[in-house]
Amino acid sequence: MERIINKALEKDRKLRCQTASDMRADLQRLKRAHDLGRTAAPSVAEPTRIPSLAVLPFANLSADKENEYFSDGLAEEIINALSRLPGLRVTARTSSFFFRGKEADVREIGARLNVAHLLEGSVRKAGNRIRVTAQLVSAADGYHLWSERYDREMTDVFAIQDEICLAIVDKLRVELASGRTLVKRYTDNIEAYNLYLKGRHHFYKWTPDGLAKSKEYFEQAIAMDQNYALAWFGLAEFYQYLGLFGLMPPKVANPQSRQAALKALELDDMLAEAHSMAAVLRAIEFDWKGAEREFLRALELDPESEDVRFSYEFYYLMQMRRLDEVVASYRRAVERNPLSPFLQFRLGWWYCVTRQWDRAMEQWRNALEIDPHHFLAHVNLGLAHLQKGEFEEAIRACETGAQLVGRSPWALGLLGLTYALAGRTSQARRLLEELQELTQKAYVQPYSFGVIHYGLGDIDGAFDWFEKAVDERDSSILNITGHPVFDPVRSHPRYQALLRKMNLQP
Repeated sequence: MERIINKALEKDRKLRCQTASDMRADLQRLKRAHDLGRTAAPSVAEPTRIPSLAVLPFANLSADKENEYFSDGLAEEIINALSRLPGLRVTARTSSFFFRGKEADVREIGARLNVAHLLEGSVRKAGNRIRVTAQLVSAADGYHLWSERYDREMTDVFAIQDEICLAIVDKLRVELASGRTLVKRYTDNIEAYNLYLKGRHHFYKWTPDGLAKSKEYFEQAIAMDQNYALAWFGLAEFYQYLGLFGLMPPKVANPQSRQAALKALELDDMLAEAHSMAAVLRAIEFDWKGAEREFLRALELDPESEDVRFSYEFYYLMQMRRLDEVVASYRRAVERNPLSPFLQFRLGWWYCVTRQWDRAMEQWRNALEIDPHHFLAHVNLGLAHLQKGEFEEAIRACETGAQLVGRSPWALGLLGLTYALAGRTSQARRLLEELQELTQKAYVQPYSFGVIHYGLGDIDGAFDWFEKAVDERDSSILNITGHPVFDPVRSHPRYQALLRKMNLQP
């Protein structure tokens, strides 16, 4: 079956099934072989099923409930360490943390995450002492395979993480390279480590207040240890995020992100995330060869990183029009991490880019079932309704998305596009006025103005703004190369000129 699917996804059209009848014949041969009790490919050995594990969020049993950042950080470090082992499949944080605070049986969790084992734990932190308990259980029956309690000084936190990982490796019989340390120590300064974990905890909230606090904690961690590569990377990610969503002018945010990313790489050239960030920043400068080089290095260092793969696929593969391999990659990612609303959203996005509207809408609805407040899923569901001529549904979805994100300029631009294409031109023009007023007190991405002008049929006005977006390194402009809403202008001279300006045309 895998060979048949790969044949259907083959990039070279001549090597794919040429007709539906060809595929039907392949499937019939497979069924006949199965019915006869034979394998379809007797020369190929049955692949060994590798162990699978989900690390659930560790319970914070400290008197101070604010210490949740520490228990989350400890679990995340274990996930990061184990996910790098080729002989173990580990569910990503976004799915395993979905069950925080939920009453769910281990069998249900195992079935929903498609894993055979679960790691549970708790953390109690008091002053300079910590108590960590951990237990490895079988998802099939809840049977405890291993458990341990660690009463240590805070300075032993890295050793505790490594001991837990090694116990899992031993119990699940995962092959480990000789002499390998699973948990890499990026700093010996425990206070800097604490501050970094606080920064990540607030960054994951994805709110303006959370972002501001994350920056403070990353900077404090760097002040405690100037050689802390992860803290420098956290600062790089913070600035890149501000530029991406127009919370700071990209020409101000991106150089600060680049400086922090290069500092992280200077301190640790093996940090995959920092190479990926360097690649993103090269892509925003339309340096595609440099972006590819950094992305491939990041994937070489950490081929399982979802963050690296997302950036590689959006910032490089989409721009190179290598769409088939992206869709296949995201299907596999969703299978490994089924409760990630972000991955469900991204798979929907790639179905949208490949004009598979019903599949795209199904994925975005999946994302909203997991997280009803996922504003990106709401907005893109609205744009899909728009493409299908379902204007009222489109408007409702985009209005919901805009409200969830506080009517940010980015969301208002797409809402204005929706109003315009749905025939509500007066509302679209009012949003143009609202965005213009916002420029008096905050940065507004040129792309937001451009998409509303585009929806209103003012093509020259739209491309004036799109060219400004290129000049200002507004990375939202990269959406123009993939989203079907721009299909009507693909052959327009100004669209072709815009691609040349982005180094995307010979």
